[in-house]
Amino acid sequence: MQKVEGHFEDLHWTECNIKKTVINRSEKNIEVWAEFLEVYPPHPFSRTCKSSDIFIAVFENVHSSKLAITEYIGDASEGQVKPTVTKVDCFREEKEESDCGKEFSLEGVLLDDLGRKHAWISWDIVAEKFYLERKSQEE
Repeated sequence: MQKVEGHFEDLHWTECNIKKTVINRSEKNIEVWAEFLEVYPPHPFSRTCKSSDIFIAVFENVHSSKLAITEYIGDASEGQVKPTVTKVDCFREEKEESDCGKEFSLEGVLLDDLGRKHAWISWDIVAEKFYLERKSQEE
């Protein structure tokens, strides 16, 4: 598995499928597993990535998270949705003034366990560190 720190601004999330999310409160980390993530230059993966690659966006030392979920009703292509639900989560017990981290925003289609389009999500994460791992189909 290959890993690149930073370069979040070189990623285009809108058309990606989010296969899985992992929130580890004790470690203060969030992982977002995505396919069909657009990776633009000058990101080091931009020249070699394939549409079949799975990307794992890892946010470390997370301060807060705001996740808006709009679930589809029935077939996603019909465009019917439930009201948006927003989940706000603070990973810190105290507000720390010295370092607030950096805000990262992403969006995409969240898939269910069977790979069907389940919901549209928009996620704002404040964290101190971000890196992207790439897992090719061969791994």
